[in-house]
Amino acid sequence: MFRIISILVLVALVGFNSCSKKDESKDNADKQIQGFASELDQDKASAAAPMEEKERSKKQISDEMNAKSGGKTADAEDGNFVTDAFKEGSSSEKPFFHPQFSALKNARLLEYTLSLSLETKNFSISRAALLDITAKRGFIKSSSGSYADARPYMNAELYVRSSELYDTLKELDRIGILLSESVQAIDHTEDFAQQEIQIKREAIRIARRERLVSHSSSRSVAELESMLGESEDSSDQAAFEKWKILDRIKWAKVTVYLTGPALPATVHVPKFGDAFTDLFNGALYLVYISIYLLPFAAIGGVAAYLFLRWRRKA
Repeated sequence: MFRIISILVLVALVGFNSCSKKDESKDNADKQIQGFASELDQDKASAAAPMEEKERSKKQISDEMNAKSGGKTADAEDGNFVTDAFKEGSSSEKPFFHPQFSALKNARLLEYTLSLSLETKNFSISRAALLDITAKRGFIKSSSGSYADARPYMNAELYVRSSELYDTLKELDRIGILLSESVQAIDHTEDFAQQEIQIKREAIRIARRERLVSHSSSRSVAELESMLGESEDSSDQAAFEKWKILDRIKWAKVTVYLTGPALPATVHVPKFGDAFTDLFNGALYLVYISIYLLPFAAIGGVAAYLFLRWRRKA
């Protein structure tokens, strides 16, 4: 009986120990799982920290660029033309022109040259209308014409604003009948982009050479100054070429040849009184010539008298 009780107590102790070990192993497993979870959270946090810092730096840089440009998101120089079309990721459908040229609805830098030939039935009224259109849309560079011929005409070279080109053509159609028309456009988009790239490149060169001048010896300063001057001249030339492109595309050249109706034939009645005047003037002119001939006639008469006298004696 004692043995049986001791065996039961031993079995109970063994079972109790096994249960306690299971609870400890379960607790250890839970602790390991929690440790792995905390490590995973730390890894995620450490991986997200650089991304957040990168995003903050990008935002800070964009804010600084916007602050420098006065809150404008597009690069513009002297309030002229937007240059986002030359940046990566920019939309090609974005208008390239300044808002004052938005009427063209075009993303290219075009220099227009037009030639029109018009005929009108009332030359004076059409000429006055042409001058009014020119005064409103631009200016006249040169003009020539004739109004006394059998068919009056006017050949004018005009410059009108490119933003008002289509409106100008519509107004010109009202002053006469269109006989012929020629429209040409020169694309300066690539040249403009090249000049902008050159300006930025020369600005970088100038900044780099200025730093070299400040850290160079006296012997190499003269050479660096010469190189710096060349970069500045190149930058000025690129800026001037850019200005010329902007000026050319701002104005459209329009040559207008305006002709009037053929004048009817007229009868020219001469002044008969002029015939008597011309006759009297002719008589006076003969007297005038005879005065010059008198000395020569006298010399000729004396010579003839002497010759005849000598012949009689012979």
